[in-house]
Amino acid sequence: MNKDNIVGFSQRLKSFRESVNLNQQDFADSLNTTQAVISRYEQGIRSPTVDFLFKLLKIYQTDVNWLLTGKESNYSKTRMENIKKENDKLKTQINVIKEKNFELEKEIKENTLELKNVYIDFVDRLNKFIDLQTRFFKKSR
Repeated sequence: MNKDNIVGFSQRLKSFRESVNLNQQDFADSLNTTQAVISRYEQGIRSPTVDFLFKLLKIYQTDVNWLLTGKESNYSKTRMENIKKENDKLKTQINVIKEKNFELEKEIKENTLELKNVYIDFVDRLNKFIDLQTRFFKKSR
C-alpha cells in the first residue's frame, strides 16, 4: 500500500470502528489482536495484514474494498447500520444485566444482614436457655 492508501485506510478504519461504537481495546479484542495494533493502523503507521482484513470481513462483514480504497457499496452502509443497531441492543442488554446484578447484590446483603441478626438472636436465646438450665440444676441440688 502506498502512503495515501494507508492514510485513507487508517481514517476509514477509525470511522468504521467508531460507527460500531467500540473503543480501540474492545475492537481489538473482537478481532483477537491488540489495542496497539489497532492504534498503529489508525495512525497510518502500519499497513493492514491480509489476516486482519479477513477477520474484519468474517466478524463484521464489512466492505474491505471500501476500507482499502474508499469506494463504498450499499452493502457496507447497510451492514454498518446493522452492526451499530446490534451493538446498541447488546449495550442495552448489558445495562439490564448490570441493574439486575446490582439488585441481586443488594438483596444478598440484606439477606446476609437478616441472617446475621437471626443468628445473633439465636445465640442470645441459647445463652439464656443455658443460663436458666444452669440455675435450675443449681437449685435442684
